[in-house]
Amino acid sequence: ATILIQTVDFNNPFISNSIYGDLIIDNNENIYSFKYKNYRGSENFIPRIVKLDPNTGIETDIALIDEEHNIQSLAFNPYTNQIYGLNDDYIYIINIINGTYSKVGLENSSKINIYQSLIIK
Repeated sequence: ATILIQTVDFNNPFISNSIYGDLIIDNNENIYSFKYKNYRGSENFIPRIVKLDPNTGIETDIALIDEEHNIQSLAFNPYTNQIYGLNDDYIYIINIINGTYSKVGLENSSKINIYQSLIIK
């Protein structure tokens, strides 16, 4: 079997100040990522879920996540078309159709990063 690997430069004016988190793929082979600033307090940047075009590298905002902490361990639920993500305090549920999100509190009073991964079955 042959595997084709293609690299793309992201056409993003903020790329030097931004970092992409996990990459995930939906049912239609669209690529999504959590994008966050690599330093705090600059340009009032709001972290977000973005859709990345694999051919051009252009990103499209899907959901603005107006939260202080980064989301990690993204997982796509193919049955609901939602993206799930974690931080130390919450599970985030992001609707990729309308850009809204909700969150469910986790019982992690010690604030130690004990949640590492999400699995959608």
